[in-house]
Amino acid sequence: MDMIPVRLSHVIIDEQNDSHSLIVEEIRGQRRLSIGIGAMEAMAIQRGLVHDDFPRPLTHDLTAILLTALRGDLQAVHIHDVQQGTYFAELHIQRSAEHELRIDARPSDALALAVRVPGCQLFVADALFAADEEGEVYDD
Repeated sequence: MDMIPVRLSHVIIDEQNDSHSLIVEEIRGQRRLSIGIGAMEAMAIQRGLVHDDFPRPLTHDLTAILLTALRGDLQAVHIHDVQQGTYFAELHIQRSAEHELRIDARPSDALALAVRVPGCQLFVADALFAADEEGEVYDD
């Protein structure tokens, strides 16, 4: 499966219509992928992007702290599949040179964590761009 490097372009928070989504775009191209997400996930991603700190860690902040404390390094997030309108992602966590963990995650949670981990790379399966171009609308 060909994985394409992407960046998080923006998060759309539409409170009036209760419609939220994240947009990722190719780093070396012009294709974009839109994924519908929940209100809480949209806010978590946005807070991570702007480094909005709270006195106590919220869930995604705590997860990033735990990864570091347990000597895990979130190397990448791969958004790799869509089934029956639901996207699937994997966290690629490096524990040592020989030990990489791959953990199933919702794309919104994976990206909320990724924006809190400097250097984390984002990838999308090439086939998902084609599905999005056909006008399909999917959620995570």
